[in-house]
Amino acid sequence: TARESLVPWVMGAAAWGARVSSLPFLDAPRPHALDAARDDLRALGALGPDDALTPQGEALYALPLAPPLARLVVEARARGTLDDTLDLV
Repeated sequence: TARESLVPWVMGAAAWGARVSSLPFLDAPRPHALDAARDDLRALGALGPDDALTPQGEALYALPLAPPLARLVVEARARGTLDDTLDLV
């Protein structure tokens, strides 16, 4: 966990109503890495101030894509440009 993005872990835990910091790891993630992942997810509109998934976060989590790419798809769907965006994603 020292070199990988924790964004998917934090998002998955939030989807299940848990926090990554409460999960039993053999080698716990660094606190600054968890903070960075939460910040990234908040920037995408996926996490609320309580670290729970927002409706936007639930839509991102439902897609089999990395969260930034999923955000592009969700936004494109809302703007009616999904066909063009899917080619890029």
